[in-house]
Amino acid sequence: MGLGTKLTALMALIVLVVMSATSAASLHYQERSLKQGLRREVDGQALIASRAIASFIEDSLHEAAAVARTLPRPALAARRTAEVEAHLARMLEVFPRFQNGIFVLDERGDFLTDYPVHPEVRGRSFAFRDYYRRTIQEGRGVVGAPYRSARTGNPVLTFTAPVRDARGRLVAILACSVDLLSQEALGGYRRQRYGDSGYLFVVDRSSHTLVLHPDDARLLTVISGRNALLEAAYDGFEGADETVNTLGVPMLLAVRRCPDTDWIVGVQIPLEEAYAPIAAARTWVVSGAAVAMALVIVLGAAAIRGVSRPLKQLDRAASRIAAALEAPEGAARP
Repeated sequence: MGLGTKLTALMALIVLVVMSATSAASLHYQERSLKQGLRREVDGQALIASRAIASFIEDSLHEAAAVARTLPRPALAARRTAEVEAHLARMLEVFPRFQNGIFVLDERGDFLTDYPVHPEVRGRSFAFRDYYRRTIQEGRGVVGAPYRSARTGNPVLTFTAPVRDARGRLVAILACSVDLLSQEALGGYRRQRYGDSGYLFVVDRSSHTLVLHPDDARLLTVISGRNALLEAAYDGFEGADETVNTLGVPMLLAVRRCPDTDWIVGVQIPLEEAYAPIAAARTWVVSGAAVAMALVIVLGAAAIRGVSRPLKQLDRAASRIAAALEAPEGAARP
């Protein structure tokens, strides 16, 4: 193996080691920075949504309480339902978020009246409903668990307010129903973009989950134990990290608790999509390092040839001189 070949091989090895180490360090730094940036972005989206949804819940409770304060007590006591229905119709114009319906239960939980009017349920007991039991137990307005409306098929949420007489005795319970997919509620989140295929969901302590995907808004019950990050959120964790959802798909998920509620807001994006910029950066760094190494080797080889050519000539000259000095006396000199 000639001197030039040996030098070229040595230089290629040195360049390979240096470039590999530099590229690996650069790639690690870029990946870490991109992941941190993506997590901050998704977490920020979840934080903003959680505060807005908490505000929606608080405002709805206040509006339900406002409607309850205006109810005509004499008409309720005398069960003059037509008068109560007319009043509820006027309140619906003032508080349009309750377009899914406003209804009144008596103190026993029996359905008294509503608007829009559904006479077929009048007199039926609603005492088994979660929102009725909790309002009675806590003595204040509550947010019921989300459920699917039998009339519309959409997920709905019920806000209650106790109705009391002049002496503070409970005489009825007002319930205001909100279609969660309406624009006055959470329907606007279906238009929010979280990457190309990410989406927002809301889950309560009972694992009732409202998925607000642009193409698939629905209410479902999440099977516990299948999403480690969501389980951690139940225990108080807030932030963003990698996880696997209940369908086994790797996700970048950010979870935030809605203040003063037991609701958790999650924003999640498929990990492959979320980390696509990282894969692109990895390809760019590796390709750039390979091109740079090839250029260095080619230019270095040319430089080595330029340096080694005089050395080769000197080596040949030295060989001829040595051969002449070793020739016997009288032999012809070159």
